[in-house]
Amino acid sequence: MMARRSNRHQTPKLAPPLASGFFYAHIVESFDKSHGVTDTCFLGIEKPEILNMITFKRMLVLLILLFSMGMAAMVLAGEAEQQTGAMHQHNMMNHVNDGRISLGLPPKMKTHQLMNMRSHLEAIQTIIGLMETGDFDKASEVAHARLGLTEDMKKMCSMFKNDDFRTLGFQFHKSADVLSETLKTKDMNQSLHALQNTMGYCVQCHATFRQ
Repeated sequence: MMARRSNRHQTPKLAPPLASGFFYAHIVESFDKSHGVTDTCFLGIEKPEILNMITFKRMLVLLILLFSMGMAAMVLAGEAEQQTGAMHQHNMMNHVNDGRISLGLPPKMKTHQLMNMRSHLEAIQTIIGLMETGDFDKASEVAHARLGLTEDMKKMCSMFKNDDFRTLGFQFHKSADVLSETLKTKDMNQSLHALQNTMGYCVQCHATFRQ
């Protein structure tokens, strides 16, 4: 029976760079404990080769993961750039083709105006809903309080420098007061006609001016 060759007479193979010195010994010891290896070979494969295989597989998985992340980042960056470019082109086209008059509002005033316009739109929706249920008195109150020419609305309209815009704003709020009075009659046809007149000022304003 042939005696097993001692490791002393074998030509040692070079360990991978990451498994050299103490780090290499630690890996060998951990590998032995987890796999029950007590010799220099495991299933006919020498330890350095096993460690090379393990290191190679881990590095391959890491490279694939990094490559996938890089490709995903490139795709997302490309999509973001494309969307940004399309948005910029859309804005440029609108500025070129938009013949409306700019009010030249500062950022804070733009935000405040947008909030008021959204409030007006919600008020009109509320009025229509109340008309549908037959609650014309409540609809009349909403029309005056949220759309009519109140003192607050007068102050707000007076803040704008453009005379035509300011005049159109006053006309809109006055028409809302007419709507309020018409709603008190509980006449659906007349109320709808008054509401159409009020909304006509909205359409005219947005067709003529921009922030």
